[in-house]
Amino acid sequence: MGHRTITISDEAYMILSSLKREKESFTDVIKRVFNEPRRRPLAAFTGGWQGSEEELERIFGGIEELWKTYEAGSIAADLGSQGEPIGARDPMIAGIAMRYGEALLTQNTRHFSRIPLLRHEEW
Repeated sequence: MGHRTITISDEAYMILSSLKREKESFTDVIKRVFNEPRRRPLAAFTGGWQGSEEELERIFGGIEELWKTYEAGSIAADLGSQGEPIGARDPMIAGIAMRYGEALLTQNTRHFSRIPLLRHEEW
């Protein structure tokens, strides 16, 4: 593997250095940082829905296959059999969060707190 010498500003060096883990080379840092998927904080997605009801239906219709995932179906079935249904969309939303190992940011903790293993935060 060949090597190249590059020049970076002191500020860029400090940023890169702050990302460096123990026993990691700067080459490893650069490769790790640029190969990781870009993630935004969960709070960046908060707020009320601004689109139309038709647009919302189109979006949910486009992810219908996710509705059929084990997580969503299992949640809906479990809560329904306990006489505590939480609606059609909430199990799908919870299933997506659980499938990707993410916390769910919600104002509806009454519904989502009843879902075992779902990490959720109130906003």
